[in-house]
Amino acid sequence: MTENQVNSQVDEHYVFLDYLRAAASLIVVYAHLIAGRAGADYSQSVVSESVSRFLIHPFGIVQNFGFFCVAIFFLISGFVVAHVSLKESPSEFLLKRFFRIFPPLAIAIAISFTISLVLYFFTLLLRSPLCVFQRKSRSIDE
Repeated sequence: MTENQVNSQVDEHYVFLDYLRAAASLIVVYAHLIAGRAGADYSQSVVSESVSRFLIHPFGIVQNFGFFCVAIFFLISGFVVAHVSLKESPSEFLLKRFFRIFPPLAIAIAISFTISLVLYFFTLLLRSPLCVFQRKSRSIDE
């Protein structure tokens, strides 16, 4: 195979992966938000009942497939990473991955840390004897 043939094969876009990823994401969202909540409290939502009536029962599905779709995400990610790595040098690939992953990670860690500090100091403030928002406990003698 010549280099032009390899580059033309690497540049192609797999549209079915976009559709597969979209379907998997909808199933994972359904599994987390709707199916999990309907099982937790005893009220069934309209969406959950509709999905059960028109999709789960007619196809004989025993449980939702959120776990399976997470595995599909991992498979798609592995395929895409291997596919992209064919057209870039290792150093270029690692540099792009680094700047794609670590800035959002650093921002998420900073936001989480800030929120946890604010909540920690807020709970300390509420427990303080000087806090004006504290409930006054009544004694039995009153």
